[in-house]
Amino acid sequence: MLLVIVNKYSKIIHNYYKSNKGWMDPWINFDSNNINLETAKAGFRKRIPGKIIYAVRLKEEKNK
Repeated sequence: MLLVIVNKYSKIIHNYYKSNKGWMDPWINFDSNNINLETAKAGFRKRIPGKIIYAVRLKEEKNK
């Protein structure tokens, strides 16, 4: 699994997770002018918006 952190806005950092469907965005309908957790929705993107500032590849554990 790959986790990418993006500086999309100057004060807010977003994170995206790579999956078989694309990049999972935990808050795809984010509006920097109206931050409301009650309306937050997740979804998939083909491309990551913004500039990647950090990436982490997570090692998958094998079942024993």
